[in-house]
Formats: sequence, structure tokens, C-alpha cells
Amino acid sequence: MLIRPAEKQAYPLALISHGSPLDTKQRPLMAPQWLYWQALEFARRGFAVLIVMRRGYGDSGSSYVEYTCCGPQHYQQGTQAMAADLRAAIAAMKGRADVTTKGMIAVGNSAGGLASVVLATDPPPGLTAVISFAGGMRWRTADLKIRPDSQDRLVSAYKMLGRKARTPMLWIYAANDSYFAPELVRRMYDAFSAAGGRAQLISLPPFGDDGHYLF
Repeated sequence: MLIRPAEKQAYPLALISHGSPLDTKQRPLMAPQWLYWQALEFARRGFAVLIVMRRGYGDSGSSYVEYTCCGPQHYQQGTQAMAADLRAAIAAMKGRADVTTKGMIAVGNSAGGLASVVLATDPPPGLTAVISFAGGMRWRTADLKIRPDSQDRLVSAYKMLGRKARTPMLWIYAANDSYFAPELVRRMYDAFSAAGGRAQLISLPPFGDDGHYLF
């Protein structure tokens, strides 16, 4: 879904990337319309906003590839697959008279926030900034249960990402995020920043029943 202001000119692209539901049966039910209101706010600020369903979600017409279980290699392959789908979406916008990648931003929620950070490790031309809302994806076992060492592995993953990502970022988390508690977020941020990543952490007060859904 592409939403842009009405005037006839080229608007900088804002790529919005969705999260990943815990219930695998929810994946095919997802649709770009779920993020319509968020996209509208970016369009009101002068962006051409593209909401893209990654492989395995909605009616994308392909199989799920974001496996983040088991070892670091599998996790890396899964997150790189996320970023590959974002690159394909950006490539699909080339040649349009109403969209430009100059001044482009990548915005993501939850797993989509992580995908946007991964995208910045090898940034496409024109990527100016990343905004990650409640970004991350928990490490799982082969039967999809949360690994006991999930938090430590996630911190290590962000450390690796920080070694390559130099695009300025905003990381936004609420205090009552059920996925990523403030102490874990601080560890992720410190590891990313110490490795060279450029991010500003915005810690917000509790939001609703679960701050993970702040976006």
C-alpha cells in the first residue's frame, strides 16, 4: 500500500515494516491496512509511505523465511531475509515520478524495527534515518518456545549490528513493553552503541496494557 500527499511531485520514501505475531496462524491474515493510520501520519508530514508485507505474511504469495531459532547463523539468515524484502520493496519504487529515495527513512515496529536496523548495516542509497518502535525479535527454540538465553543472544545480535550500522536511528520503547523490558533495552542499546552504532534511545512511560503496541 502506497500513501502519499496529493500534489504532483516526488516525495521521499518512508518504508513501514510490520511486526511478527506469536501465533503463526495470524500471519496470512495480516494486511497493509493494519498500519494505515500510522502511514497516514507520515504522509501528512510529506512522505510517500509504503507499507510492505514481507514474505510469509498476508497475501505476499511466498513462504515464511524469517526463522530465528537455533544458532546465530539461523538468526542472521532470518534477519537478513527481512532486510532483503525491504530492499525489494525499495527497488519496486524506482522509476516512479511521485517517489524518491533521496531522504528516505525506514520505520519498523517490533520485528519490523529489527528489520529496519538490519537494513542499515548495508544501507540502500538515500537512506537517511531509521525509526524503530519496540524493535527486536526474540530467540526461539525449534519448537518456537522462547530460549532461556534469549536476552543475552539478542544483546549479542545488536552488538554485531552496531559494528556495521552507521545510519542515524531513533529507538522508541515504552516502560511496560512485555517483550523488551527497560533493562534489556538498555543492554541492547549499550551494546549497539559501544560497537559503533548511531542511535538515540527514547524511553517512554507505560502505554496501555502493553507498551509493545505503542506504534
